[in-house]
Amino acid sequence: MTTPIKAAAKFFTYAFHPLLLPTYSFALVIYTNPFLFGNYGSYTWIPILKVFLNTFLFPVFSLLMMYQLGFIKSFIMDDAKERIIPYISTLVFYIWTFSVFRNSGDPLLLSVIMLGACLSASAAFVINLFRKISLHATGMGALLGLAFGNAFFSAHNLIPSLMLIAIIAGIVGTSRLILNAHKDADVYLGYFVGFMLQVVAFRLSF
Repeated sequence: MTTPIKAAAKFFTYAFHPLLLPTYSFALVIYTNPFLFGNYGSYTWIPILKVFLNTFLFPVFSLLMMYQLGFIKSFIMDDAKERIIPYISTLVFYIWTFSVFRNSGDPLLLSVIMLGACLSASAAFVINLFRKISLHATGMGALLGLAFGNAFFSAHNLIPSLMLIAIIAGIVGTSRLILNAHKDADVYLGYFVGFMLQVVAFRLSF
C-alpha cells in the first residue's frame, strides 16, 4: 500500500524527472531575463518547445523503442549496466541540442544550459560504469548551479527563486531515498557533480 509520503515522493520524482530539467532551466532563464529575451516578444515559448522536443520527447521515444526491442527490461533501469545505452542515446540528443543553440544566434545563456547538461550527463555516464549515481540529484544540482549563475545576469532579485530551487532539490533527493532508489552517497554525489559542472559550463562560456 502506497503511503502519502511515498505518493508525494513519486510525484516529485516524476515532476522533476532529469529529462524535464533542461526545459525547466530554459523557462527559468528566459522568464527571469526579460531584457535579454525582449526581442522574442510573445514567442519566448519557441526555444522552450525546442528544448522540450530535443531533450525530453525524442529521448523518451528512443527509450520506448529500446524497451520494445528488449534493450532495457523496464524504464526504472535499476541495473547500472542497463543504463549504458539509454545514457549514450540521451547524451547524443543533448549534444545535438547544444550544437543547435550554440549556432542559433540565441542568447549564450541557453547554450550554457545545454553545455552544463552535456557535461553532467557525460560525467554521470562515466561514473555509472563504476557505481550508481542519482540522475535526479545530478539534474537538480545542475539546475541549482544554473540558478546561482543566472542570478548574476538577471536584473531581478532571484534570491527567492534560488532558495525555492534549493528546497525543491532537497525534496527531490529525499524522495529518491524514500523510494529506496538510491543510497545517500548516490544522491550527494549527484548534487556535487551537477552543480560543479554547471559552474564549469559558465566558466567555459564567459
